[in-house]
Amino acid sequence: MSRTMDRRLLLSLPTAAIAWTITGCTTPPPVTPRFAEIGFRNQPQYRFRVSSAEAANVFQQTMAPPFVEHRAPVPPAEAAARWLRDRVVASGGEHTLRLVVKEASIRETALERTQGVRGLFTTDQSHRYDAVLDVDLEIRNARGLRDGVVTSRSERSRTVAETISLAGRERVWFEMVEAMGQDMNSELDRGIRSTLVRFLVL
Repeated sequence: MSRTMDRRLLLSLPTAAIAWTITGCTTPPPVTPRFAEIGFRNQPQYRFRVSSAEAANVFQQTMAPPFVEHRAPVPPAEAAARWLRDRVVASGGEHTLRLVVKEASIRETALERTQGVRGLFTTDQSHRYDAVLDVDLEIRNARGLRDGVVTSRSERSRTVAETISLAGRERVWFEMVEAMGQDMNSELDRGIRSTLVRFLVL
């Protein structure tokens, strides 16, 4: 092998070693947790004698502490809108239907932790989350007056340990919203069958 080739080989070794080191030490990107869809398409649809069906969210999100519903994988208000989309069909008529979201919140409260030396060996529950989903399903006539309404209010509360990860918190929020969505679904089912049945296409 010539001296020129030897020199080229030696010069190429550090670069290759550095490239290998950089590639070998690259940290893989964090895995974003995936959650099942909150939906109600497995439930039978209601065909109402109304000209339109819409969701009206009158709850004003602050997008600031202590509220965290905007950080949930599926915010409570979105779960309510999905219920309307999946379960209600407007079949035509003089009335209109609205799902009014009055509250759709998740509030975060910091909890007291064990102090002193004992706290070093104690895993405390660091936060409590209180969630509320409060809605009205209303039928309004051509004059804008309510001819029928059913309500649903669901609440959930969970605490989490101080060691929980962000993905763990998101899982807790998702499960709370999912449970409230099922409560809402059951309560509106009962109300529709008992109070709003006269507006249905049977």
